[in-house]
Amino acid sequence: MDDVLDRPVLVPDAAGQGRELSEALRAAGLHVDHSPLVELRLERDSDARRAVESLRDGGATRVLLCGPRAVDLVLTVAGEDPTDPAAEETSSLRGFLPAAVEVLAAGHATAAALRAASVELDAQTLATGPDLAAELPPPPPEDPGLLVLGSAADAAALVPAVQARGYRPTWVTAFRPKPVDADHQLIRDLRLGGYAAVVLSEPLLATLAGSLGIHQDIRVIAIDAATTRAAEAKRLVVHGQAAEPTASALAAATRAALQDAPDRD
Repeated sequence: MDDVLDRPVLVPDAAGQGRELSEALRAAGLHVDHSPLVELRLERDSDARRAVESLRDGGATRVLLCGPRAVDLVLTVAGEDPTDPAAEETSSLRGFLPAAVEVLAAGHATAAALRAASVELDAQTLATGPDLAAELPPPPPEDPGLLVLGSAADAAALVPAVQARGYRPTWVTAFRPKPVDADHQLIRDLRLGGYAAVVLSEPLLATLAGSLGIHQDIRVIAIDAATTRAAEAKRLVVHGQAAEPTASALAAATRAALQDAPDRD
């Protein structure tokens, strides 16, 4: 008999992401395979650099960062190297962002990346993507401007949602997701039931995973409603959703879904 808890769970987050989730899953007693399905390429063009510099120079007084890679962009412009493991614990934006700049974080992972860079947050949403707009504080009528740094994949949906909240957003692409070629063994394990679960931390990953073909015995766990919708759009059955969009809650939902799963003969 095949005990479902003996098989690994797939974490398809990008390289450099997913560490907190992987640690939470291991703490829940699960075996983890972190195999990225996407690469998040930092935008380094002059427009992105000038937009970030406007925060330092007073040209923008409110910024919404969407994703840890958006924080990496600010660190890069500030002269830090977010890819250097030796600098991981010492990176700081304290001297780059003036105290007058209002900093808003989209989601738990973004907030954690900002705090690691010594940034005090003025507000944090739990939701990510367009769902976050409803959680933003209302803009002051005299200054509804908002610099938004995020993924190229999110602009079309996020900008109208932020506008509907009353802001006047200036969108800047901080990073671009690029699907990576999945390993042949990973695809085989997905299609033949070699994983116990696929753990999805954002809608893009649900779309990519759903395109590979997932065996019906593999549990699919989503971090939030937007990710569930994206998975169901690829005709996946979602077996669990985190009680809140955090790594610990997603790990708990994964463990619960697997405990309810039948063993295979």
